[in-house]
Amino acid sequence: MIMSGTGTCISALLLFCFILSGCTEGESQQIGDVEAVVFTDRSDPVLEYTYVIGNKGTFAQVCVFPGYSDRKFFFRPALAGEVLEEMPKWRQQAGEIKPPFVPGGPWFFRITVPRASSQPEKEDYFKDTNADLRKWLAGLRSQVVHDEYRIDAPPDWVTSDGRIMNRLVLETPIIHGRVQWR
Repeated sequence: MIMSGTGTCISALLLFCFILSGCTEGESQQIGDVEAVVFTDRSDPVLEYTYVIGNKGTFAQVCVFPGYSDRKFFFRPALAGEVLEEMPKWRQQAGEIKPPFVPGGPWFFRITVPRASSQPEKEDYFKDTNADLRKWLAGLRSQVVHDEYRIDAPPDWVTSDGRIMNRLVLETPIIHGRVQWR
């Protein structure tokens, strides 16, 4: 069937979105055959930004580091634009440096959490001077860390995976049948 005009543009745009990100209108980004990809950015002198990118959206935790105090949580169902376009690159980019690290460690690292809990997580560390990664993480921050996306607690898909919770340095004490966050 041949379409013309606006219908062709909309169809082409939806097809491009599907090919690029694995999503259709109303769905979140797809990250492939892993449970989640966790990016940590410690380039700020006071705050640590941790992003958990999963098939259901992007969760962010912002807190004072070290100490993990004054936590704030954010959730955005889908990313857009250049951040979404470059996500496959940063999801697969090989690490640039390996442990051991000097005290304080690297500013940027990625943890790939596999679907099967029996498989090991994959850790990749990047140089503090990686300007391209810094730019991508700044774009990620600008899309996710906003008052409009602020939430009181991490979503269920985050809290139900102990591996992700461990990466967020979150404890989940249960008080009267409800999860309580410190």
